[in-house]
Amino acid sequence: MSKNRNSTLRRTARLGFIFAPDRSLEIPLPAAAALLMATMCIGCSKSKPASGQHCAADEKAVCADSGNTLTCKAGVWATVPCRGPAGCAAGDDGTKCDDSVGKSGEACLPGRKGHAVCSETEELLTCNGDSWVASSCKGVGKCAVSEGDARCSGTVALGTACMDSLANSLCAIDRSAVLACKQGKYQIELSCGGNQCVMTELGAGCPQ
Repeated sequence: MSKNRNSTLRRTARLGFIFAPDRSLEIPLPAAAALLMATMCIGCSKSKPASGQHCAADEKAVCADSGNTLTCKAGVWATVPCRGPAGCAAGDDGTKCDDSVGKSGEACLPGRKGHAVCSETEELLTCNGDSWVASSCKGVGKCAVSEGDARCSGTVALGTACMDSLANSLCAIDRSAVLACKQGKYQIELSCGGNQCVMTELGAGCPQ
C-alpha cells in the first residue's frame, strides 16, 4: 500500500501538484515555492549602508553604531561622529545624532551649518556644513554654552577663525582691544587706549 501511495505522489508531483499529508489540500508547486520564500523572509530588512557607498539625496540618515551616524553627502554615505552623551539612536521619528560635543576637523551633519558647540578641550567649534572648524577661546571662561548656544566667553587671539553670524565680541588676549568677528576672522573693532578690555553680560568693552 505504501509503495502504491509513493508511486501516486511521484506521478502527481510531475503534474505540478503536491499533496498535504491528509490528502485534503492540494498546493500548486509555484505557490508552495512562493509561500516558502515569504516564510524565509519574515523579519528581513534592507541591509545597512556602508561608508563610501553611493546614496540618493533623499535617503535618510541611519546609525552606523551607537556613536556614529551615516548620512548622505554629495551622493556618498559618510560617517559623522555623534560625540554627545546620547550618541546615535533610531526612533519612531527617525535617526537622532547627538552632536552637542564636537572635535576639530571631524565631519559634522550637513544640515547643521552654522551650529556651534564646545569641544572636550574647550575650543569653540562651528559646523561649516562639512566639518567642525575650531576657534581657540583663551582666558577665563573659554568656550561656554548659554541658552543652547556655544560661544567664547573669555579672550581670543587676533585672526582666530569664527562665524560672523554667531560669534560675539571678545577681548584680545592682552586685553588692549575689543575684537569682533568680521569676514570669518576676529579683528580689532575698538582699541581700549591703554585701558583693559573687560567682559560683561553684553560682551566685550573698553572702560571709560
